[in-house]
Amino acid sequence: MPKTPALVLALLEERDDPVDAVVHAFDSAARDLVASGDADVFAAWVEGAFLLARTTRDPEPMRSAGRTLAAQLAAAR
Repeated sequence: MPKTPALVLALLEERDDPVDAVVHAFDSAARDLVASGDADVFAAWVEGAFLLARTTRDPEPMRSAGRTLAAQLAAAR
């Protein structure tokens, strides 16, 4: 599996719209968390959301962080 920078860029490039790209990237991280029990690829980005998701074994904090970042990006347009 690619490490953080390459994976992040690959996920962001899968969507044309930057807001959609951010939501997609965080949703992917949440799916990885559920599938593998780990989401190291985004630990540096959203350490708080990562730690909360990991300790509670609930992907929602990752999704919430992605939606929050997407909303901030949308507002900045």
